[in-house]
Amino acid sequence: MRAIEGDYKHDAFVSYAHVDNRPLGPYAAEWIEVIVCYLKRRLTTLLKRPADMWHDPQLPGNARLWPELVEHLHGATVFLAVTSPGYLHSTWCLKELSEFVRWNGGDTSARSRIIRVAKHPVDEFLMPRILAQTRSVAFYQSGSGHDAAPLFPSQLAFRSELRRLGSHVGDILTEVNRRGAAARKRAK
Repeated sequence: MRAIEGDYKHDAFVSYAHVDNRPLGPYAAEWIEVIVCYLKRRLTTLLKRPADMWHDPQLPGNARLWPELVEHLHGATVFLAVTSPGYLHSTWCLKELSEFVRWNGGDTSARSRIIRVAKHPVDEFLMPRILAQTRSVAFYQSGSGHDAAPLFPSQLAFRSELRRLGSHVGDILTEVNRRGAAARKRAK
């Protein structure tokens, strides 16, 4: 059974293709780790409590255990889809998205809690409709296809997009918590 609004185990579930978690340079951290680390710090400041984000760095690509993933998906307030060509070709990623949407009442209900973290540009006609209709934060410079250059953590634009992403997640968490408090008050 779905949790009461505002009563979730994780602030966010990060869905990504493992191919997209490669370092962006010889001495750089893994890309997803940079995003998660920053968001945890940003959300901890915004929420005034430790932020809880779930992603699966400990599980190698094909060793994922669906029951464990489902437990974390069902416990997540926000779904962050790190989109790229690899994401769109990953059966696991699309299955995670589908399960989050199903668990949260379908496209209309879930859409407001999904954020597309665009690591690489992808043709919106190829992505699931719900991803094309959600908020999006782009971590690449203008251009299309192979002409688009990824943003690096040392770039001001990268840090600006991280702040924007943190604000989007914080806004969603605040709204979900507000609705949860109202629902609990009505239930009394």
